Amino acid sequence: MAPTTTPDSADDDDAAAFDDYGDVPFDVLWDFLLRLPANHLARLRAVCRKWRSIISDPGFVAAHASVHPGPLIAAGVVVGGGGEDGVSMVDVRIMDLSGNVMRCVPGLPCLRRMMRSHGDVACVAGGDSCIRAVDLGTGAVSVFPDNHLHEEHGPRRHVDLRECSPARCAVALVLGQTASGEHKALRIRHHIYHQLVEVFTLADGRWSEAPGPPNTIRTDRQHRAVVNGVAYFLVDPILDVHAADSMASFDLATEQWSPTLLRGPLSSEAVTNRRSPPWHGRLRDVTLGVLDGRLMVVHHNDEDLTLDLWFRLDSSAAADDDDDDDGEARWCRRYAIRYHAVFQMFYEDEVEPLCVLDDDRGRVVLWVWRHGRRDAVLRVYDPTCDATVDVVEIANCVDVAVCTRGTCRWVAHQEALLKQLINLSSY
Repeated sequence: MAPTTTPDSADDDDAAAFDDYGDVPFDVLWDFLLRLPANHLARLRAVCRKWRSIISDPGFVAAHASVHPGPLIAAGVVVGGGGEDGVSMVDVRIMDLSGNVMRCVPGLPCLRRMMRSHGDVACVAGGDSCIRAVDLGTGAVSVFPDNHLHEEHGPRRHVDLRECSPARCAVALVLGQTASGEHKALRIRHHIYHQLVEVFTLADGRWSEAPGPPNTIRTDRQHRAVVNGVAYFLVDPILDVHAADSMASFDLATEQWSPTLLRGPLSSEAVTNRRSPPWHGRLRDVTLGVLDGRLMVVHHNDEDLTLDLWFRLDSSAAADDDDDDDGEARWCRRYAIRYHAVFQMFYEDEVEPLCVLDDDRGRVVLWVWRHGRRDAVLRVYDPTCDATVDVVEIANCVDVAVCTRGTCRWVAHQEALLKQLINLSSY
């Protein structure tokens, strides 16, 4: 008759078998388990008592959260509305790279898809003459009145852009942060070649007028970027197609435009690579973005069928003083991602690189727009194998940005997630 084994004695046998297999030191096992994602750890608790005691230890849970920081993504999702008045109801969702929604701020009125996020703040322009600022860390919403300067002052130009109807007057909203940490929203209204600039300071709800740009600028979200307190805009290529990657810059602190244009990598003579890729003159070829804290030019290189990511090397203030006087800047192409790895469906037409993951592979998080910027998919590109992995798909999206957050907030979320998985695996 075979001997019977109780559950406790079975666990003891498993632990003994583990100890006999090479006698793995405790610190080595600890470091090994720290490298695994949370969902894998929840299943590994069943290996033996030794593994379960380590994974369930509060100190291990806190250490695991601190070594798996990962970026957070803030996305605005339309959940209702969208009638003739152009006002939609938008949820602001904060999620990690696994698609887990950490926080949701529901039901914000959004006029004509005007929502912008930067750092820990999202700014939403509603249809009720109000601007709403959302703290992405706490979910708190502050409501500020819209600008009514047109009731006190006459038109600055022969066309009063503030009184243009939505059908005739396009409006763009840009959000950024000065070097002192002050958040400001830049609103640009334009009709044909007339552009009016207003600045909104979120700290006190103050509106102010700013001078117009030195050149006609493009204000679509893919043609602008904010880096180190400076907002960059691609100039209108209709005026000079050979300088279509040149940029006008606006200092959020001084609320003034730079008198000179900044040349992009395709038209600059100071490209660090020996050969500059050819310029084809199509409007969709060049977009702007921010990656790894640097100004980035994204070139849709149809000749080589690659998405070329050009980084500005001299983005510091000292470098600006040396290089921007003559409009020159130094650029370097860090990534050349083949089209087939980025665009996997015929209806995927635009891409926004969001961030570079802090790992040894240099993976890039991409936001790929679908169906004319209505739907999107969060996709991670791995340059070591030239392949991408889809993380989450979102329908009716109006805005997306990387959410910079304090380490304590993210650690608390990771701890809660791992504890939740451990509790579920205990049943």
